[in-house]
Amino acid sequence: MAESSGCQNTIGTSSMPPYPDIEDSKITDEIKYDILKRPWTSIHSYEFPVRVISNSTRRAKAKWFLKHTWMKYSKTTDSVYCAPCRFFGPKSGTSKEKTFGVNHVTDWSNITKLIQRHISMKSHETSLSAADDFLDVMEECKATTGESLTESFLENLRAKGVIVNKMRGQGYDGAANMAGKYRGVQARIKEVVPGAVYTHSHAALGELSLQHGDSKAGPYQAAIEKFDFIITLVASEHVLSALVALSCLLQKKGCDLFVAADESKVVVRQLNDERNDPEVWNSLYDSAVELAATVNTDPSMPRNRGAQRNRPNAPAQTPSEYWKLNMYLPFVDHLIAELNTRLLTAEPRYVAQKLIPKNIDQLTLAVGDIIFNEYADDAHVTKDEFRSEIRRWLAKWTGDFDNIPNNLQETLNVINKDLYPGIFQILNVFACMPVSTATAERSFSTIRRVKTYLRNTMKTNRLSGLGLLNIYREKQIKADTVLDIFSRKKERKWALIFQN
Repeated sequence: MAESSGCQNTIGTSSMPPYPDIEDSKITDEIKYDILKRPWTSIHSYEFPVRVISNSTRRAKAKWFLKHTWMKYSKTTDSVYCAPCRFFGPKSGTSKEKTFGVNHVTDWSNITKLIQRHISMKSHETSLSAADDFLDVMEECKATTGESLTESFLENLRAKGVIVNKMRGQGYDGAANMAGKYRGVQARIKEVVPGAVYTHSHAALGELSLQHGDSKAGPYQAAIEKFDFIITLVASEHVLSALVALSCLLQKKGCDLFVAADESKVVVRQLNDERNDPEVWNSLYDSAVELAATVNTDPSMPRNRGAQRNRPNAPAQTPSEYWKLNMYLPFVDHLIAELNTRLLTAEPRYVAQKLIPKNIDQLTLAVGDIIFNEYADDAHVTKDEFRSEIRRWLAKWTGDFDNIPNNLQETLNVINKDLYPGIFQILNVFACMPVSTATAERSFSTIRRVKTYLRNTMKTNRLSGLGLLNIYREKQIKADTVLDIFSRKKERKWALIFQN
Protein backbone atom coordinates (compact mmCIF):
# COMPACT_ATOMS: atom_id res chain seq x y z
CA MET A 1 0.00 0.00 0.00
CA ALA A 2 1.56 3.26 -1.12
CA GLU A 3 0.43 6.59 0.23
CA SER A 4 1.61 9.97 -0.92
CA SER A 5 2.82 12.56 1.53
CA GLY A 6 0.99 15.43 -0.11
CA CYS A 7 -2.65 16.26 0.51
CA GLN A 8 -5.02 18.96 -0.62
CA ASN A 9 -6.52 20.49 2.51
CA THR A 10 -9.84 22.17 1.78
CA ILE A 11 -11.28 21.96 5.28
CA GLY A 12 -14.32 24.07 6.05
CA THR A 13 -14.27 25.76 9.45
CA SER A 14 -18.00 26.10 10.18
CA SER A 15 -18.73 22.39 9.91
CA MET A 16 -15.73 20.90 11.69
CA PRO A 17 -16.22 18.12 14.26
CA PRO A 18 -18.04 19.52 17.33
CA TYR A 19 -16.00 17.42 19.75
CA PRO A 20 -12.35 17.95 20.79
CA ASP A 21 -9.62 16.46 18.65
CA ILE A 22 -8.27 13.41 20.41
CA GLU A 23 -4.74 14.14 19.19
CA ASP A 24 -4.71 17.71 20.54
CA SER A 25 -6.41 17.32 23.89
CA LYS A 26 -5.54 16.04 27.32
CA ILE A 27 -8.22 13.40 27.71
CA THR A 28 -10.43 14.03 30.75
CA ASP A 29 -13.78 12.47 31.59
CA GLU A 30 -15.55 15.58 30.26
CA ILE A 31 -13.70 15.33 26.93
CA LYS A 32 -14.47 11.60 26.70
CA TYR A 33 -18.14 12.41 27.26
CA ASP A 34 -18.12 15.07 24.50
CA ILE A 35 -16.41 12.77 22.01
CA LEU A 36 -18.70 9.81 22.76
CA LYS A 37 -21.96 11.72 23.02
CA ARG A 38 -21.88 14.82 20.83
CA PRO A 39 -23.19 14.11 17.28
CA TRP A 40 -21.61 15.63 14.20
CA THR A 41 -24.75 17.08 12.64
CA SER A 42 -22.99 19.18 10.00
CA ILE A 43 -20.81 16.38 8.68
CA HIS A 44 -22.27 16.59 5.14
CA SER A 45 -20.98 20.18 4.87
CA TYR A 46 -17.47 19.25 5.89
CA GLU A 47 -14.85 18.83 3.17
CA PHE A 48 -12.50 16.05 4.16
CA PRO A 49 -8.89 16.41 2.93
CA VAL A 50 -7.98 14.62 -0.29
CA ARG A 51 -5.04 12.24 -0.26
CA VAL A 52 -3.43 10.08 -2.92
CA ILE A 53 -3.49 6.40 -1.94
CA SER A 54 -2.25 3.74 -4.41
CA ASN A 55 -2.28 6.27 -7.27
CA SER A 56 -5.92 7.20 -6.53
CA THR A 57 -7.31 10.28 -4.83
CA ARG A 58 -9.38 9.36 -1.81
CA ARG A 59 -11.00 11.07 1.15
CA ALA A 60 -13.08 10.07 4.17
CA LYS A 61 -16.83 9.81 3.64
CA ALA A 62 -19.64 11.10 5.83
CA LYS A 63 -21.67 7.88 5.49
CA TRP A 64 -19.06 5.95 7.46
CA PHE A 65 -19.66 8.10 10.53
CA LEU A 66 -23.45 8.10 10.16
CA LYS A 67 -23.58 4.31 9.91
CA HIS A 68 -21.03 3.62 12.65
CA THR A 69 -21.56 6.10 15.46
CA TRP A 70 -18.57 4.75 17.37
CA MET A 71 -16.25 6.05 14.64
CA LYS A 72 -14.74 9.49 15.28
CA TYR A 73 -12.58 11.75 13.17
CA SER A 74 -9.28 13.43 14.01
CA LYS A 75 -8.69 16.58 11.97
CA THR A 76 -5.06 16.81 13.07
CA THR A 77 -4.03 13.47 11.55
CA ASP A 78 -6.89 13.07 9.02
CA SER A 79 -7.67 9.68 10.54
CA VAL A 80 -10.53 7.78 12.16
CA TYR A 81 -10.66 5.77 15.35
CA CYS A 82 -13.13 3.88 17.55
CA ALA A 83 -13.80 6.11 20.56
CA PRO A 84 -15.01 3.32 22.92
CA CYS A 85 -12.00 1.14 22.10
CA ARG A 86 -9.61 4.09 22.36
CA PHE A 87 -10.89 5.01 25.83
CA PHE A 88 -11.95 1.67 27.33
CA GLY A 89 -10.41 -1.05 25.16
CA PRO A 90 -7.23 -3.09 25.64
CA LYS A 91 -4.04 -1.07 25.62
CA SER A 92 -1.00 -1.69 23.46
CA GLY A 93 0.39 -5.17 23.89
CA THR A 94 -2.68 -6.65 25.52
CA SER A 95 -4.75 -7.43 22.42
CA LYS A 96 -4.15 -8.58 18.86
CA GLU A 97 -6.73 -6.09 17.57
CA LYS A 98 -5.14 -2.63 17.70
CA THR A 99 -6.82 -1.12 14.62
CA PHE A 100 -9.21 1.75 15.41
CA GLY A 101 -8.25 1.58 19.08
CA VAL A 102 -4.54 1.84 19.79
CA ASN A 103 -3.81 2.64 16.13
CA HIS A 104 -5.90 5.11 14.18
CA VAL A 105 -6.87 4.30 10.58
CA THR A 106 -5.87 6.33 7.52
CA ASP A 107 -6.17 3.67 4.80
CA TRP A 108 -9.39 4.73 3.03
CA SER A 109 -8.93 2.05 0.33
CA ASN A 110 -9.44 -0.82 2.81
CA ILE A 111 -11.70 0.92 5.31
CA THR A 112 -14.72 -1.34 4.67
CA LYS A 113 -12.80 -4.54 5.43
CA LEU A 114 -11.21 -2.98 8.49
CA ILE A 115 -14.61 -1.91 9.83
CA GLN A 116 -16.13 -5.36 9.34
CA ARG A 117 -13.23 -7.03 11.10
CA HIS A 118 -13.32 -4.53 13.96
CA ILE A 119 -17.04 -4.81 14.73
CA SER A 120 -16.73 -8.61 14.86
CA MET A 121 -14.11 -8.47 17.62
CA LYS A 122 -15.20 -9.31 21.18
CA SER A 123 -12.97 -6.54 22.53
CA HIS A 124 -15.07 -4.03 20.56
CA GLU A 125 -18.31 -5.28 22.15
CA THR A 126 -16.75 -5.06 25.59
CA SER A 127 -15.59 -1.50 24.92
CA LEU A 128 -19.08 -0.48 23.72
CA SER A 129 -20.57 -1.85 26.94
CA ALA A 130 -18.00 0.02 29.03
CA ALA A 131 -18.73 3.23 27.10
CA ASP A 132 -22.46 2.85 27.78
CA ASP A 133 -21.80 2.47 31.50
CA PHE A 134 -19.52 5.52 31.42
CA LEU A 135 -22.17 7.63 29.67
CA ASP A 136 -24.81 6.50 32.18
CA VAL A 137 -22.65 7.68 35.06
CA MET A 138 -21.73 10.98 33.37
CA GLU A 139 -25.32 11.71 32.41
CA GLU A 140 -26.49 10.86 35.91
CA CYS A 141 -24.11 13.44 37.28
CA LYS A 142 -21.87 15.26 34.79
CA ALA A 143 -19.81 16.76 37.59
CA THR A 144 -18.98 15.84 41.13
CA THR A 145 -19.44 19.28 42.65
CA GLY A 146 -21.92 19.74 45.45
CA GLU A 147 -24.21 21.75 43.19
CA SER A 148 -24.40 19.13 40.43
CA LEU A 149 -24.80 16.25 42.86
CA THR A 150 -27.59 18.11 44.66
CA GLU A 151 -29.50 18.80 41.44
CA SER A 152 -29.15 15.18 40.33
CA PHE A 153 -30.16 13.89 43.76
CA LEU A 154 -33.29 16.04 43.97
CA GLU A 155 -34.30 15.25 40.37
CA ASN A 156 -34.09 11.52 41.08
CA LEU A 157 -36.12 11.86 44.27
CA ARG A 158 -38.85 13.81 42.47
CA ALA A 159 -38.83 11.34 39.58
CA LYS A 160 -39.49 8.51 42.03
CA GLY A 161 -42.44 10.35 43.56
CA VAL A 162 -40.70 11.45 46.76
CA ILE A 163 -42.06 14.71 48.21
CA VAL A 164 -38.80 16.59 48.72
CA ASN A 165 -40.31 19.23 51.02
CA LYS A 166 -41.06 16.49 53.55
CA MET A 167 -37.45 15.38 53.78
CA ARG A 168 -36.37 15.47 57.42
CA GLY A 169 -33.04 13.66 57.37
CA GLN A 170 -30.03 13.13 55.10
CA GLY A 171 -26.83 11.11 55.56
CA TYR A 172 -23.60 10.90 53.53
CA ASP A 173 -19.92 10.21 54.05
CA GLY A 174 -17.41 12.88 55.01
CA ALA A 175 -16.27 13.85 51.48
CA ALA A 176 -16.08 17.63 51.03
CA ASN A 177 -18.54 17.70 48.12
CA MET A 178 -21.07 15.79 50.26
CA ALA A 179 -20.54 17.06 53.82
CA GLY A 180 -19.18 20.55 53.07
CA LYS A 181 -20.53 23.12 55.52
CA TYR A 182 -21.22 25.79 52.88
CA ARG A 183 -21.18 24.23 49.39
CA GLY A 184 -21.59 20.50 50.07
CA VAL A 185 -24.69 18.51 49.20
CA GLN A 186 -25.96 18.56 52.77
CA ALA A 187 -25.70 22.38 52.94
CA ARG A 188 -27.46 22.85 49.58
CA ILE A 189 -30.20 20.40 50.55
CA LYS A 190 -30.76 22.42 53.72
CA GLU A 191 -31.20 25.57 51.60
CA VAL A 192 -34.08 23.82 49.83
CA VAL A 193 -35.43 21.91 52.86
CA PRO A 194 -34.23 23.53 56.12
CA GLY A 195 -35.68 20.68 58.19
CA ALA A 196 -33.47 18.00 56.57
CA VAL A 197 -31.03 17.31 59.41
CA TYR A 198 -27.63 16.04 58.25
CA THR A 199 -26.22 12.86 59.79
CA HIS A 200 -22.58 12.07 59.18
CA SER A 201 -21.38 8.52 58.51
CA HIS A 202 -20.27 7.60 62.02
CA ALA A 203 -19.36 4.08 60.90
CA ALA A 204 -16.75 5.23 58.39
CA LEU A 205 -13.77 5.31 60.73
CA GLY A 206 -11.25 4.66 57.95
CA GLU A 207 -9.22 1.67 56.85
CA LEU A 208 -5.55 0.88 57.32
CA SER A 209 -3.98 -1.17 54.55
CA LEU A 210 -0.47 -2.57 54.84
CA GLN A 211 1.18 -4.39 51.94
CA HIS A 212 3.69 -6.98 53.02
CA GLY A 213 6.92 -8.04 51.39
CA ASP A 214 10.48 -8.80 52.38
CA SER A 215 11.79 -5.74 50.54
CA LYS A 216 9.55 -3.44 52.57
CA ALA A 217 9.65 -5.18 55.94
CA GLY A 218 12.72 -3.25 57.08
CA PRO A 219 11.35 0.26 56.38
CA TYR A 220 8.03 -0.67 58.00
CA GLN A 221 9.77 -1.92 61.14
CA ALA A 222 11.90 1.20 61.33
CA ALA A 223 8.82 3.42 60.97
CA ILE A 224 6.81 1.77 63.76
CA GLU A 225 9.77 1.77 66.14
CA LYS A 226 10.09 5.56 66.03
CA PHE A 227 8.96 7.40 69.14
CA ASP A 228 6.51 9.63 67.25
CA PHE A 229 4.64 6.51 66.09
CA ILE A 230 4.70 4.88 69.54
CA ILE A 231 3.44 7.92 71.47
CA THR A 232 0.70 8.55 68.91
CA LEU A 233 -0.35 4.89 69.01
CA VAL A 234 -0.62 4.82 72.82
CA ALA A 235 -2.54 8.12 73.00
CA SER A 236 -4.90 7.22 70.15
CA GLU A 237 -5.68 3.80 71.65
CA HIS A 238 -6.66 5.39 74.95
CA VAL A 239 -8.72 8.25 73.48
CA LEU A 240 -10.57 6.12 70.91
CA SER A 241 -11.42 3.46 73.49
CA ALA A 242 -14.01 5.90 74.85
CA LEU A 243 -15.78 5.80 71.48
CA VAL A 244 -16.02 2.03 71.02
CA ALA A 245 -19.38 1.54 72.76
CA LEU A 246 -20.89 4.58 71.03
CA SER A 247 -19.62 3.42 67.63
CA CYS A 248 -21.16 -0.04 68.11
CA LEU A 249 -24.45 1.53 69.21
CA LEU A 250 -24.60 3.77 66.13
CA GLN A 251 -24.11 0.81 63.79
CA LYS A 252 -27.11 -1.12 65.10
CA LYS A 253 -30.27 -1.14 62.99
CA GLY A 254 -32.41 -0.57 66.10
CA CYS A 255 -30.31 2.33 67.38
CA ASP A 256 -32.10 4.56 69.90
CA LEU A 257 -31.57 8.22 68.94
CA PHE A 258 -32.10 9.59 72.42
CA VAL A 259 -29.75 7.05 73.99
CA ALA A 260 -27.12 7.78 71.32
CA ALA A 261 -27.31 11.52 71.99
CA ASP A 262 -27.06 10.98 75.76
CA GLU A 263 -24.09 8.64 75.34
CA SER A 264 -22.40 11.25 73.13
CA LYS A 265 -22.74 13.76 75.94
CA VAL A 266 -21.14 11.24 78.30
CA VAL A 267 -18.22 10.70 75.91
CA VAL A 268 -17.72 14.45 75.43
CA ARG A 269 -17.75 14.97 79.20
CA GLN A 270 -15.23 12.16 79.69
CA LEU A 271 -12.89 13.54 77.01
CA ASN A 272 -13.07 17.03 78.50
CA ASP A 273 -12.30 15.72 81.99
CA GLU A 274 -9.32 13.71 80.79
CA ARG A 275 -8.11 16.63 78.68
CA ASN A 276 -7.93 18.86 81.75
CA ASP A 277 -6.41 16.22 84.02
CA PRO A 278 -2.57 16.32 83.77
CA GLU A 279 -2.27 12.90 85.42
CA VAL A 280 -4.00 11.24 82.44
CA TRP A 281 -1.42 12.54 79.99
CA ASN A 282 1.48 11.74 82.34
CA SER A 283 0.27 8.16 82.59
CA LEU A 284 -0.03 7.84 78.80
CA TYR A 285 3.44 9.30 78.29
CA ASP A 286 4.99 6.92 80.83
CA SER A 287 3.31 3.96 79.07
CA ALA A 288 4.73 5.12 75.72
CA VAL A 289 8.23 5.46 77.19
CA GLU A 290 8.05 1.93 78.61
CA LEU A 291 6.87 0.53 75.26
CA ALA A 292 9.60 2.41 73.40
CA ALA A 293 12.24 0.97 75.74
CA THR A 294 11.34 -2.56 74.58
CA VAL A 295 12.62 -1.66 71.08
CA ASN A 296 15.55 0.47 72.33
CA THR A 297 13.94 3.77 71.35
CA ASP A 298 14.48 6.91 73.43
CA PRO A 299 11.84 9.66 73.88
CA SER A 300 12.36 12.41 71.33
CA MET A 301 10.68 15.26 69.51
CA PRO A 302 11.21 16.79 66.04
CA ARG A 303 13.74 19.55 65.66
CA ASN A 304 12.28 23.04 65.69
CA ARG A 305 13.92 25.17 63.01
CA GLY A 306 12.20 28.42 62.12
CA ALA A 307 8.58 28.54 61.03
CA GLN A 308 7.40 24.97 60.46
CA ARG A 309 4.27 24.94 58.29
CA ASN A 310 3.78 21.27 57.50
CA ARG A 311 3.23 19.97 61.05
CA PRO A 312 2.11 21.28 64.47
CA ASN A 313 4.83 23.46 65.93
CA ALA A 314 3.85 24.68 69.40
CA PRO A 315 7.07 25.46 71.33
CA ALA A 316 7.99 22.99 74.07
CA GLN A 317 10.96 22.30 76.34
CA THR A 318 10.55 18.52 76.77
CA PRO A 319 9.27 15.64 74.62
CA SER A 320 6.34 15.14 77.00
CA GLU A 321 5.26 18.76 76.67
CA TYR A 322 5.76 18.74 72.91
CA TRP A 323 3.59 15.68 72.22
CA LYS A 324 0.89 16.88 74.58
CA LEU A 325 0.61 20.29 72.90
CA ASN A 326 1.06 19.17 69.30
CA MET A 327 -0.64 15.76 69.21
CA TYR A 328 -2.75 14.83 72.25
CA LEU A 329 -4.69 18.06 72.88
CA PRO A 330 -5.46 18.79 69.17
CA PHE A 331 -6.66 15.20 68.69
CA VAL A 332 -8.99 15.31 71.71
CA ASP A 333 -10.31 18.75 70.73
CA HIS A 334 -11.00 17.49 67.21
CA LEU A 335 -13.01 14.51 68.49
CA ILE A 336 -15.05 16.70 70.83
CA ALA A 337 -15.82 19.15 68.01
CA GLU A 338 -16.82 16.31 65.68
CA LEU A 339 -19.19 14.76 68.23
CA ASN A 340 -20.82 18.12 68.90
CA THR A 341 -21.15 18.98 65.20
CA ARG A 342 -22.14 15.65 63.72
CA LEU A 343 -24.29 14.05 66.39
CA LEU A 344 -25.48 16.59 68.94
CA THR A 345 -26.51 19.32 66.48
CA ALA A 346 -29.94 17.73 65.96
CA GLU A 347 -30.34 16.83 69.65
CA PRO A 348 -33.46 19.04 70.25
CA ARG A 349 -35.32 16.90 67.73
CA TYR A 350 -34.47 13.77 69.67
CA VAL A 351 -36.65 15.03 72.55
CA ALA A 352 -39.62 13.66 70.57
CA GLN A 353 -38.63 10.24 71.89
CA LYS A 354 -40.20 11.24 75.20
CA LEU A 355 -43.59 10.85 73.49
CA ILE A 356 -43.08 7.08 73.53
CA PRO A 357 -45.21 5.66 76.37
CA LYS A 358 -42.18 3.90 77.87
CA ASN A 359 -40.69 7.36 78.54
CA ILE A 360 -43.95 8.97 79.65
CA ASP A 361 -42.51 9.83 83.07
CA GLN A 362 -40.10 12.22 81.32
CA LEU A 363 -42.87 14.02 79.41
CA THR A 364 -44.24 17.32 80.71
CA LEU A 365 -46.06 20.28 79.18
CA ALA A 366 -42.75 22.16 79.05
CA VAL A 367 -41.13 19.28 77.19
CA GLY A 368 -44.15 19.21 74.89
CA ASP A 369 -43.56 22.88 74.05
CA ILE A 370 -39.94 22.09 73.13
CA ILE A 371 -41.11 19.25 70.87
CA PHE A 372 -43.71 21.46 69.20
CA ASN A 373 -41.18 24.23 68.52
CA GLU A 374 -38.87 21.73 66.80
CA TYR A 375 -41.62 20.14 64.68
CA ALA A 376 -43.96 23.12 64.19
CA ASP A 377 -43.77 22.90 60.39
CA ASP A 378 -44.81 19.25 60.40
CA ALA A 379 -47.31 19.04 63.28
CA HIS A 380 -50.25 20.53 61.28
CA VAL A 381 -51.88 21.66 64.54
CA THR A 382 -51.68 24.82 66.63
CA LYS A 383 -49.64 25.03 69.80
CA ASP A 384 -52.75 25.05 72.00
CA GLU A 385 -54.13 22.00 70.21
CA PHE A 386 -50.83 20.20 70.68
CA ARG A 387 -50.76 21.03 74.41
CA SER A 388 -54.25 19.57 74.66
CA GLU A 389 -53.01 16.38 72.97
CA ILE A 390 -50.09 16.21 75.43
CA ARG A 391 -52.48 16.41 78.41
CA ARG A 392 -54.64 13.60 77.02
CA TRP A 393 -51.55 11.57 76.08
CA LEU A 394 -50.23 11.86 79.64
CA ALA A 395 -53.59 10.80 81.06
CA LYS A 396 -53.77 7.88 78.63
CA TRP A 397 -50.42 6.30 79.50
CA THR A 398 -49.89 7.29 83.13
CA GLY A 399 -50.43 4.27 85.34
CA ASP A 400 -49.70 0.55 85.29
CA PHE A 401 -50.00 -1.22 81.96
CA ASP A 402 -49.10 -4.75 80.99
CA ASN A 403 -48.33 -4.04 77.32
CA ILE A 404 -47.04 -0.48 77.13
CA PRO A 405 -45.29 0.42 73.83
CA ASN A 406 -41.53 0.29 74.30
CA ASN A 407 -40.31 1.81 71.06
CA LEU A 408 -41.25 4.13 68.23
CA GLN A 409 -42.68 1.45 65.93
CA GLU A 410 -44.93 -0.02 68.61
CA THR A 411 -46.20 3.46 69.45
CA LEU A 412 -47.07 4.19 65.82
CA ASN A 413 -48.93 0.88 65.63
CA VAL A 414 -51.26 1.71 68.54
CA ILE A 415 -51.73 5.49 68.22
CA ASN A 416 -55.01 6.81 66.82
CA LYS A 417 -54.07 9.47 64.29
CA ASP A 418 -57.54 11.02 64.40
CA LEU A 419 -57.41 11.57 68.16
CA TYR A 420 -53.75 12.59 68.32
CA PRO A 421 -52.94 14.07 64.85
CA GLY A 422 -50.07 16.25 66.06
CA ILE A 423 -48.31 13.53 68.05
CA PHE A 424 -48.86 11.03 65.23
CA GLN A 425 -47.34 13.36 62.63
CA ILE A 426 -44.33 14.21 64.82
CA LEU A 427 -43.60 10.55 65.55
CA ASN A 428 -43.81 9.77 61.83
CA VAL A 429 -41.24 12.46 61.05
CA PHE A 430 -39.10 11.30 63.96
CA ALA A 431 -39.14 7.75 62.59
CA CYS A 432 -37.53 9.06 59.38
CA MET A 433 -34.61 10.70 61.18
CA PRO A 434 -31.32 9.00 60.18
CA VAL A 435 -29.06 7.88 63.00
CA SER A 436 -26.08 6.97 60.85
CA THR A 437 -25.30 5.70 57.35
CA ALA A 438 -23.71 2.47 58.59
CA THR A 439 -26.35 0.21 57.04
CA ALA A 440 -26.15 1.94 53.65
CA GLU A 441 -22.35 1.95 53.60
CA ARG A 442 -22.23 -1.80 54.08
CA SER A 443 -23.15 -1.94 50.40
CA PHE A 444 -19.61 -0.73 49.60
CA SER A 445 -18.17 -3.86 51.17
CA THR A 446 -20.71 -5.93 49.26
CA ILE A 447 -19.70 -4.37 45.94
CA ARG A 448 -16.06 -5.21 46.64
CA ARG A 449 -17.04 -8.86 47.10
CA VAL A 450 -19.47 -9.03 44.18
CA LYS A 451 -17.83 -6.92 41.46
CA THR A 452 -14.76 -9.04 40.84
CA TYR A 453 -12.41 -8.89 37.85
CA LEU A 454 -14.51 -11.46 35.98
CA ARG A 455 -17.67 -9.40 36.54
CA ASN A 456 -16.10 -6.06 35.71
CA THR A 457 -18.35 -5.35 32.71
CA MET A 458 -21.70 -6.11 34.33
CA LYS A 459 -24.35 -3.40 34.16
CA THR A 460 -26.20 -1.70 36.99
CA ASN A 461 -29.27 -3.95 37.10
CA ARG A 462 -27.28 -7.16 37.44
CA LEU A 463 -24.90 -5.60 39.97
CA SER A 464 -27.84 -4.42 42.09
CA GLY A 465 -29.44 -7.86 41.93
CA LEU A 466 -26.28 -9.70 43.00
CA GLY A 467 -25.70 -7.12 45.72
CA LEU A 468 -29.18 -7.64 47.18
CA LEU A 469 -28.71 -11.42 47.10
CA ASN A 470 -25.45 -11.04 49.01
CA ILE A 471 -26.78 -8.57 51.59
CA TYR A 472 -29.97 -10.50 52.31
CA ARG A 473 -28.48 -13.96 51.98
CA GLU A 474 -30.40 -15.16 55.04
CA LYS A 475 -33.64 -14.95 53.06
CA GLN A 476 -34.75 -18.19 51.45
CA ILE A 477 -35.28 -18.05 47.67
CA LYS A 478 -37.37 -20.68 45.97
CA ALA A 479 -35.79 -21.82 42.73
CA ASP A 480 -39.17 -22.77 41.23
CA THR A 481 -40.48 -19.23 41.74
CA VAL A 482 -37.40 -17.70 40.12
CA LEU A 483 -37.63 -20.02 37.11
CA ASP A 484 -41.33 -19.27 36.74
CA ILE A 485 -40.73 -15.51 36.67
CA PHE A 486 -37.80 -15.91 34.25
CA SER A 487 -39.78 -18.09 31.88
CA ARG A 488 -42.60 -15.58 31.64
CA LYS A 489 -40.40 -12.56 30.92
CA LYS A 490 -40.63 -12.89 27.14
CA GLU A 491 -41.43 -15.30 24.34
CA ARG A 492 -38.68 -17.88 23.83
CA LYS A 493 -37.91 -20.43 21.16
CA TRP A 494 -37.70 -23.18 23.76
CA ALA A 495 -40.58 -23.77 26.14
CA LEU A 496 -39.47 -23.47 29.74
CA ILE A 497 -42.91 -24.29 31.17
CA PHE A 498 -44.64 -27.53 30.27
CA GLN A 499 -48.29 -27.96 31.01
CA ASN A 500 -50.11 -31.28 31.13
